This record gives sequence, C-alpha cells and structure tokens, in this order.
Amino acid sequence: MNGIFDTHTHCSCSFDSSEPIENMCKQAQKLGLVAYGISDHCEVNRFFPDSYYNQTQNKDNPYNFKADFEKSMDSIEKAKKDFPNLNLLCGVELGQALSDVKTAEKIIAEPRLDYVIASVHEMPPLEDFYYLDYSKLDIDELLTEYFENILKLTEWGKFNILAHLTYPLRYIVKYQPNLNLSKFEDIMYETFKNMAQKDIALEINCSHKNLSDTMPGLPIIKLFKDAGGKYISLGSDAHIANNIAEGLEKGIENAVLAGFESAVYFKNHRPTTVEF
Repeated sequence: MNGIFDTHTHCSCSFDSSEPIENMCKQAQKLGLVAYGISDHCEVNRFFPDSYYNQTQNKDNPYNFKADFEKSMDSIEKAKKDFPNLNLLCGVELGQALSDVKTAEKIIAEPRLDYVIASVHEMPPLEDFYYLDYSKLDIDELLTEYFENILKLTEWGKFNILAHLTYPLRYIVKYQPNLNLSKFEDIMYETFKNMAQKDIALEINCSHKNLSDTMPGLPIIKLFKDAGGKYISLGSDAHIANNIAEGLEKGIENAVLAGFESAVYFKNHRPTTVEF
C-alpha cells in the first residue's frame, strides 16, 4: 500500500479494543504503510478515577484514563524499539479537551507524543453520542451545541488533527436518515478558518459506521478547502488489526475530488506530506 498511512487506530490500551499492540504493528508492517500511528482514547472529562468526580464507574462510562494514557505511551515507546523498520507514530485521541483545559494541556505536553487528535464524543452531562436516545432529543439543538463545541475547540487549537467531524451522524442517521447539515455550514466555515490559521489537519475518518461516506463526507471536505484548509489527514479508526487502513482509498478519493493533492501525518508535531 505505497503512499498510504493510517494515524487513527486503537489497541488494547483503549477501553474499547482488546487487540494487542504487537498485532497492530505487525499488520501495519505487513501492509507496508509509509507511517502508522496509534492514538488511544484519552477522555479528559474522565481522566481521573471516578471518586475524583463523585461518580461510579461502569463499563459504558469508564474513568481513570490517566492510567490508560500512561500505559499507551509506555507501550508505543516499547513497540518503536520492537519494530524498528516500522515508521510508528505515538498519538493520542484527546476527547472533550475543553472540559478541563488545565489537564488537557498537561496531557499534550507529554514529550513522547508525535501528534494529538482532538475529538468530541460527548457533551456532559449527556453521555457519548453512541448511547443517546435521539427520539427524546431535539437533534437540531444537539447539533448546534456540538458544532459550537467544535468551534471553541479550534479556538483553543492546541492539537494537530480534528477527528471525525460528523461523528454524531453515525448514530443520528438511524433516526433521521436524510439529515441535512447545510444549516451548519457557516459555523463549520468559521471552524475551518481557525484550523487553517493554526495548521490543524482535518481528518477524513474512513470507518463508515452506519454511514455510506467518510466522516466528514465530500461536501464538507470541499468546504474545508474553500475556507483555506491546508492539511488533510487519514484514519481508519481501526480497533482490530485487520481493520488497519480499511476504507482509506475512499478517503483519498474524496480528498482528491475536494481539490487536495496530498495528505499529512505528524511526527514531533510537524507535518510530513504524502502525495496521492
């Protein structure tokens, strides 16, 4: 798979994966990726043990991501030594950074990190979008709040890649299969201008869960380009080794159709360009 990289994947250091990091690295090496990044989950709003928040942990809402983060950093550091011929990158998927900016900034100061992916999986006190009952929610209000959160995240801007911008659609489409996002184009355009100014890459997430297109899809990638967006990144969001690089061809196709001739991965927080 010449010229292809994948910088959004998870191993068993993430709560929702059981795949050993060794299996992930072996598969990435087998595929011949020009770069391979592991970006395990680190939810800032649940970084400390549940007792810190006066909450009770359960399997759907784990806490103590501090332990997961430290395990991930140590595991990737070891894997870099174990797989010297693999261009292995150390990343993190930082969820809900603005819920505790002080903690978020301590996390991203970790010197072993090559890159930081920022995401919004939930808007406390609401649960992750995965668990919400959309039949009881005003979806327009929910998405308005979500895109306002994303805009504020880019105003902070201390990360390299914005993950799966249309993440809520994975689950909303079951309730509104023909949802139109055009009413949110103005706030997305403002978001993309922030990203252009800060050299933040827009991730084309190729996991396709419940969707027929990438996250985001072609119209939004074009809007990013029109707003002056410079960098595109690619990620499969694989949680098992066999899914590494899955769907990236579609991501590249959408990037090219939007007017991009290359994508970037980050090493030591600096972009490396890979031509299509």
